[in-house]
Amino acid sequence: MLKGVWKGLGSPGLTVVLTVLICVDTAVGSFVVAGNRAFYERLDMEILFPYLWRVVPEHPWLTLWIVVLVVLVSLFAVNTLVCIIDRVYMILKKRAPLRALLPQLVHVGFIVALLGHLAGSTYGFRAYGTVAIEGQKLAVPHTEDLYMRLDGVHARFSHTGELTDLKVSITLFEGDIPVYSDEMSINDPLIYRGIAFYYVRHGRTLRGFLIDVDGKKTEVSARGSFASPRGRIFYFGRIHTEGTAVPLVEVIADSGRSALLRLAPSSAIELEGSTITLVDFVLASYGVFTINRDPGIWPVGVGSVLLVGGMLGLLFAREDRGELVS
Repeated sequence: MLKGVWKGLGSPGLTVVLTVLICVDTAVGSFVVAGNRAFYERLDMEILFPYLWRVVPEHPWLTLWIVVLVVLVSLFAVNTLVCIIDRVYMILKKRAPLRALLPQLVHVGFIVALLGHLAGSTYGFRAYGTVAIEGQKLAVPHTEDLYMRLDGVHARFSHTGELTDLKVSITLFEGDIPVYSDEMSINDPLIYRGIAFYYVRHGRTLRGFLIDVDGKKTEVSARGSFASPRGRIFYFGRIHTEGTAVPLVEVIADSGRSALLRLAPSSAIELEGSTITLVDFVLASYGVFTINRDPGIWPVGVGSVLLVGGMLGLLFAREDRGELVS
């Protein structure tokens, strides 16, 4: 009985049936996706299986074709694995030329890549909209003691304003120790320890103010503190935007007294005997990133290499390569 089951799992007929069913299921799924784009956009932003099992009870009809596809692909993988074992056994038993193993190398590559996709669809994380300001360290989401720092954004544009080249420099830290530094671009992510950093967009943001205190110029962060030449301490408080054309920032002295400074160059206030003037704004580049960790990325890569290598071998092998070993 077991021999019959084994033979059935590895039969070419089952391969054909599963191939047809997978095609039909994905065709049905494409129509379902077209009518429910918002649901599937959310699904695409999550790790597949943990999220899928949570939403199946709530949306059974929207997820049914995915569950069926998972079952069919799993059966297809079992069918392929049984075929590999049977073929390799016959090739070794009959001492066929090694080139007869090339088709099985393609199949092995498929299995390895599929296992990689399984790992990536089960474990790891996806963090969207991570904002990094140039020069500041930022904790990498869902990791322990790993930080990133945006070192710079270098963009070039054509005379029509189109982006022609982009280099984003990033340094990674484990604690306070820099461990990796590299450049990335739009279609070239930075990958470290299985964590991939994808560039989304960049821009400029307010980092602080350049102020003059009694003739002494100082660069201060938007929530920072500064001192006058006479030793008085001041710090910035809340920014007020209601009911005024120009925003105001609260400047608080160490005595507790405060005043509102207009956020416009050359604006000035008198506070505790000091003249505080806003000279200019200090801007910094920022970058928005998607950060993913896919533990199956290396198996997918290895499987793809095996699959392509096997197909190239078949392409250049002689006609008597021994594919039909029975």
